[in-house]
Amino acid sequence: MVIVGFSNLGTGQLGATAIPILIALLALALLIWRSNRIETPILELKLFKNHSFTGHIIGFFCIQLISLGNAFLLPNFIQLVNHNTAFLAGLIVLPAGVAGAIMGPIGGRLLDNYGARKPVLFGVSLMLLETLFFAVLPNQMNNIFILIVYIIYMAGMGMILGDVMTDTLAVIDESETTQGILLNNLPVLSELQLLQQSLLLVKKVLSQLI
Repeated sequence: MVIVGFSNLGTGQLGATAIPILIALLALALLIWRSNRIETPILELKLFKNHSFTGHIIGFFCIQLISLGNAFLLPNFIQLVNHNTAFLAGLIVLPAGVAGAIMGPIGGRLLDNYGARKPVLFGVSLMLLETLFFAVLPNQMNNIFILIVYIIYMAGMGMILGDVMTDTLAVIDESETTQGILLNNLPVLSELQLLQQSLLLVKKVLSQLI
């Protein structure tokens, strides 16, 4: 409902935006209230009292959000701004996916040898470097530039994604692992819904422009 509310911002109707958001907030409050009063809740929200666990969840959410943004914006930029085909756009972003897959096992090995801190900091540095390049050099975003810089981002993301998930579960008790995995995956589902709404909104805008 939150996504529905925010997707209605462009309509200019206050009710269409505020009512779904208020309903979502009310439902969230009821879920928290109910979960804290039964012995076996569907979601063990008390885990968020663990500040380390909460920080890991927020970090994982940010990684996924930025990654989905890149995966949505860059192919569209290549097609709409650089005037290339969808096939070429896919070929340009493909090497970055390969780089992410290669760096995943390397990140796991670094986690085993040095702990989570060093590989995560290095991977985040690569991700921030990509974001900085695209922010300050938008006029230089030809296809080769996008290909190279996106490889840098995906290498960093691939290195740390599994490490963050593993370290998230390491800060809670073994008996809470199942709930930890469930809570860790909730941001991914929310982001996929947000991406779906964004795609529908962009399609609507483009149809109006055409």
